[in-house]
Amino acid sequence: MPETPFFLRRPGWCALGIIVITALARLWLAASGQLDLAQDEAQYWDWSRRLQPGYYSKGPLIAWIIAFWTGIFGNTELGVRFGAVVHNAAAQGLIYVWLAVLLQRPGLALATLLIANTSPLFIAGGLLMTTDNPLLLCWLGGLVCLTGLTGRPEAAWPLWGLAGCVCLGLLGKYTMLAFPPLALGYAWLLFRQGLLPAGKGRRLVLALAAGTLLGLLPSLIWNAGNHFVTFRHLETLAGLAGREALPRPDRLPEYLGSQALLILPWWLALMLWQGFRQTRSCLARLRGKGGEEEDGAFCLRLLLCLGFWPLWLFFLLWSLHSRVYPNWAAMSYVAGFVLAAQGAAAIRASPRGRRLVAVCAALSLAVSLAVHGQEGVSRLLPDSLNPALRLKGWADLGRKLDSVRLAMPRPEKVFFFSDAYDVTAALAFYLPGQPVVYCADFGRRRNQYDFWPDPNGKTPPEPEAGEDRSGPRAGWDAVYVTRTPGRALPRKLRDMFRETGDAPIAYPSLHRGRPGRVFGFAPVYGFTGLWPRSGQEKY
Repeated sequence: MPETPFFLRRPGWCALGIIVITALARLWLAASGQLDLAQDEAQYWDWSRRLQPGYYSKGPLIAWIIAFWTGIFGNTELGVRFGAVVHNAAAQGLIYVWLAVLLQRPGLALATLLIANTSPLFIAGGLLMTTDNPLLLCWLGGLVCLTGLTGRPEAAWPLWGLAGCVCLGLLGKYTMLAFPPLALGYAWLLFRQGLLPAGKGRRLVLALAAGTLLGLLPSLIWNAGNHFVTFRHLETLAGLAGREALPRPDRLPEYLGSQALLILPWWLALMLWQGFRQTRSCLARLRGKGGEEEDGAFCLRLLLCLGFWPLWLFFLLWSLHSRVYPNWAAMSYVAGFVLAAQGAAAIRASPRGRRLVAVCAALSLAVSLAVHGQEGVSRLLPDSLNPALRLKGWADLGRKLDSVRLAMPRPEKVFFFSDAYDVTAALAFYLPGQPVVYCADFGRRRNQYDFWPDPNGKTPPEPEAGEDRSGPRAGWDAVYVTRTPGRALPRKLRDMFRETGDAPIAYPSLHRGRPGRVFGFAPVYGFTGLWPRSGQEKY
């Protein structure tokens, strides 16, 4: 009789090894300086310097988290990103507890961890500190709590856990609003099968309602004082404000391609295949034609199908109407990774299937190693094909701009600004001394910087067009920074300063001795006090 494999005899130790090794690898990557902060990371860090109950586009959780870790590690790349490493490791631990402890499926738990850790989406989630990090952990926690609904009738932890996960998830990102309908649909189908303990449905509704209200309350308070701009922004982002009504099938290849790159094509194919099989089995059971099946197996099938298909298909169809960012469907892959692990186990039943899974695993491992050692890979890629290039050169730009400031006639009276929120945020982090940087409005849509003081120390309500707003920086010089150095300086810039040039100076930055992004900057002199707000109705 063959000996039981070690990973089945000691699954907990294997899971701990996976979690520790991947956490250390991401911690090393975060601290190695291979990648500057992504612009969104820099923006959330800038939010953390001004803690509020809400922000223009997101809830306050991301700023609170970054403020906590930078309070320990300082305003450094490691300080900003440490929370991502912690959340990623916690999510892996929760996956193991869910599948191996609660559901007694340690093999499935280990396979899910291995697949997740070779997915670019999950790897990036362990490095880049974005709003998807805490959201993924809360979404996963919600699925774990839903698993507990069918346990002992008196058990209260699933309901308290659901309320907490929904609350924290909404504090992080409004995508969590999709979770309560998922939970209610799951509970209703369990009730139809006689699997929901008496009284759990009513308490579930109360828990979800409480979590939703508490999670939205801080943002509602902030929006009440700011004309509910978040709702207008989300309406525009979702394509509900003035976009075309006809479907655009030409967008499908781009969307599906982005998902395949984030997940890896073979894992995505396994998710879709296994998701179809599981859905077919669930429908058969719900119609009374499923034959004999353990209730626990059916509950997991049902939860995975509801956790994957509705969100994934929604964004697939929505991509026909409006631009859908690749990460918007990220929460569907929490269940999707488990589906892929089940699919891999199913096809390994045949020798050909085992070889196929082995090839997929080897390719995935190569991708994972390439991501963690991307600086070496970047040397082989042309700049046009290197997605990491946009995260390189910001630190060098900050040093260059400081030398420009020191060469100006009054270096102590120079401020920095851009007309893009992401450039503004990155400058705020990478300029020596991390000063306040401003974001001028030359016709763009609104962003968080429009709700903070401008160089005059003024905040909305906005003045009438052309009104002079003299303030503490009137007469100062400045440096304008743009990511498009080939364009002429904005026309309004000539009204803002007494002396400007004709075009930005192109600066090809360096990153660890190799080419980074190309930026443009322009020293300008004599701030008149005019600060434009020409796009304030754009969201």
